[in-house]
Amino acid sequence: MKIASLLTALIAIAIVACTDSDNYIFDERDHQEVRVDAFITQTFDETSVRIKNDTVAPNDSLIFLSSVYPSKAIRSQDIFWTLDGTPFATEYSFKASVKTPGLHKVAFVLVDFFGDTISDTITLYAAIPPTLNLKKIIPANSTQEIPPNEDINFSWYTTEQDRYWDTYYHFVLKEAFPTSQKDNGIILDTILSSSTFSYNKGLAPLTKYTWSVSAYNELDMKSSQSIEGEFYTAGLSNESGILATVIPPSKQIPQSIQVTIISNSGDTLYRAKEFHADSAGRFYIKPITPGKITFIVSASDTPDLQPIIREISLKENQVYSLDSLQFADITPPTISSIDNKDTLLLQDTLNFILKDGGGSVVLSTSSAKLDGNIILDYNISRDTLKVIMPISSTWTYRILSIEVYDQSGNKSTRYFYLYSDKTYREDP
Repeated sequence: MKIASLLTALIAIAIVACTDSDNYIFDERDHQEVRVDAFITQTFDETSVRIKNDTVAPNDSLIFLSSVYPSKAIRSQDIFWTLDGTPFATEYSFKASVKTPGLHKVAFVLVDFFGDTISDTITLYAAIPPTLNLKKIIPANSTQEIPPNEDINFSWYTTEQDRYWDTYYHFVLKEAFPTSQKDNGIILDTILSSSTFSYNKGLAPLTKYTWSVSAYNELDMKSSQSIEGEFYTAGLSNESGILATVIPPSKQIPQSIQVTIISNSGDTLYRAKEFHADSAGRFYIKPITPGKITFIVSASDTPDLQPIIREISLKENQVYSLDSLQFADITPPTISSIDNKDTLLLQDTLNFILKDGGGSVVLSTSSAKLDGNIILDYNISRDTLKVIMPISSTWTYRILSIEVYDQSGNKSTRYFYLYSDKTYREDP
């Protein structure tokens, strides 16, 4: 047995001795190089442009692609992406966005079969939109006494802007309440590359103006908020002005407004019987002598609206702003029959006159009832209410009630007695 084992060992040694052992030594010429590439692109199409460096806007949708050479089929332990060193994705290709502004490194990493790490990096710059300081502006909001015939300097600040891309400003100067709607009151609409601007074309005295600024950069990234400023020009000879806004109790602006201004000594300084406000109820009164005054506004074409009375003090070269002057309507509408009687002959159709000195009657809140039962067939045309009566064969009196509301919510209710043509009639 020992002899057989010894013989086997000798045969094995002889075989090894006759073998070319050089074939089992590592030859670096036989090593296959593994390489990875990372790109960003716009689409998954093979023909799309692939790049390694780009400037993007935060939240832009980006496609991240990777290539592995000689093939993605090689044996590997792991693949992953990192964004600035933190885990980002675990696929060869994916769609995502970089939300944080600034410079970023996006790496594709492959760990091969032997544990070696192979990677490629993309460089991205996420640009930031400009941010405007809404409070630090010149002239400050509601500034008074801006000389109308001198240069007016505007200035504002950006609290944040991208260092790689220039910032531009859309500047608009408007008359707040223009007498003509041509160009919507716009005096200047321009693009600036600087955050300062001087206007030297002159403005009207005792007038309110507004100005606005929005910012954007070369990537057309706009500021999330815009500057909205306003100012008032001075009078020419120590004068004053009033800018008033009247608010009716309904959506209907009175067509004709009467304004009376009485001085502290009792003198009437201003009276305009046919003074017209714009569609928003705004109007100017200028120039006026400065001092303490009583300001009275009434609506001459809507007698139900109560006059507005204010005691104010006007300062030289300033515009006094009276916002939200609220007209009050406490008078309900009136209801009457055509011949102004309470007892009426029952007919197929009955007409009634509706009058309201503060606007008009609202159909949707009006109603008509016959003996307490709602009548559905009725309508209002201007100042006439038409009620279509239901068919009836009764010979007794019936009660028709009509309830209407005006635009201020004032309610009026009226009752009428209806009779057939063979019952007692009311004497004329």
